[in-house]
Amino acid sequence: MEIQLVANAEGEALLISLDECIDIRVAGEMRELFRDALATGNGFILNGSATMRADTAALQLLLALFAKAKTNGVGLAWQVPSPALRDAARQLGLDSALNLL
Repeated sequence: MEIQLVANAEGEALLISLDECIDIRVAGEMRELFRDALATGNGFILNGSATMRADTAALQLLLALFAKAKTNGVGLAWQVPSPALRDAARQLGLDSALNLL
């Protein structure tokens, strides 16, 4: 995963580019990255264009990120979520909660 600070209409946001495979093997890395990113107070843009596989653990972490961002009043948006990412979320009934409709 890659993270960078980018300018947007609201000022600055963190662009988080998700890996090709987000699963239980990278869940710890994802959790730490999301925790550190939330601490900045910046909004988020998630780029899921490269994601070809996402398992339940990764989608649960994304769901926790969305919930925490909402609680903290931090903006969170998708930039080109892949069909595979959308499909994985849909299969688990998380497409609405993850704004992937």
